[in-house]
Amino acid sequence: VERHWHAKVEAILVRKGRLSLELNLEEHVLAEGDIGIFNSGELHQIEGQGPDTVHDVLLFDPYILDFSYPDEWQEEKIGPFLDHRLRLAAILRPSDPGYEQVYDPLVRLLETGLDQKAGWYIQCELCLLEWFAALAEMGYLLPDREQSGAELRKVERYKTVVSYIEEHYGG
Repeated sequence: VERHWHAKVEAILVRKGRLSLELNLEEHVLAEGDIGIFNSGELHQIEGQGPDTVHDVLLFDPYILDFSYPDEWQEEKIGPFLDHRLRLAAILRPSDPGYEQVYDPLVRLLETGLDQKAGWYIQCELCLLEWFAALAEMGYLLPDREQSGAELRKVERYKTVVSYIEEHYGG
């Protein structure tokens, strides 16, 4: 998947093989069991490192997490996440603390979405909330990372150029 960005949050679970992952122009490698997460607006691309690479992708609008009732969870976790004051950790590996607590609801979410049995949509929403809660509880909901001005400018410059080309020369 070529470099791109979008308003949705994207999570990738590597089932088999390895993936090359680029996040905001930084290179990473994901192995079997690793989870890569792209927050809203982050520049990213992925590429399998062989023909046997298998991965699942979850793509969701972060506003599906939003509550209209201003409770503690909304004010301390979801609101700051939607306002980009908090972000999800970029990479989780099986050796990381709390990995199983994050992995299990993600797998249930992916399987429920693929099965699409009766009531699947609300079950997916519940699994998504459970996954988000596990990420927060395990310390993977973090203050928005402090990138250097040069790093931010490089990513923004890339996005500006690509947007201009797509707007004026896209087909």
